[in-house]
Amino acid sequence: IFISPSVYTVACTKHHTGILHCIDFFFFLTSSFAGMSCETGWSKFGMNCYYDSVTELDWVHSRLVCLSMGADLVSINTAEEQAFINGLLSPQVNAWIGLNDIHSEGKWKWVDGTAVTTTFWGPGQPNSYNGTNQDCGELVENSLMGQWNDEDCSAENIWICEK
Repeated sequence: IFISPSVYTVACTKHHTGILHCIDFFFFLTSSFAGMSCETGWSKFGMNCYYDSVTELDWVHSRLVCLSMGADLVSINTAEEQAFINGLLSPQVNAWIGLNDIHSEGKWKWVDGTAVTTTFWGPGQPNSYNGTNQDCGELVENSLMGQWNDEDCSAENIWICEK
């Protein structure tokens, strides 16, 4: 059996109930995993754990810290996840997320290389303000769901890890 945060593969033997036996086994595994708790200092949402830092670093160093903890900068894929992450932040705080267009200007991707399918850009974003090189994504907390902004990767923010 192989389980990763985004892919579930279950090896089953043929049983007299056929594929239904495998489906039941799959649901048993995912419900067991969903019930697991996170390490101290991490917050659980869905099947993932999130760490919100208290220190500020640039985007690259923030990502390195996440990687050292067996995680990566957060990839936000749903409105519910966006609202949860926004709720972790103090008012008017900006936090690094795993969004960037470092390799190709205007082609925003997550740190795992996947394309961005759901976006929460603030009005007029991304904009590479005044022609500056803003290749990293941050979440700007607000009382609703928060909004994304493009920022210079050398700026210092708190950061959110996900595993």
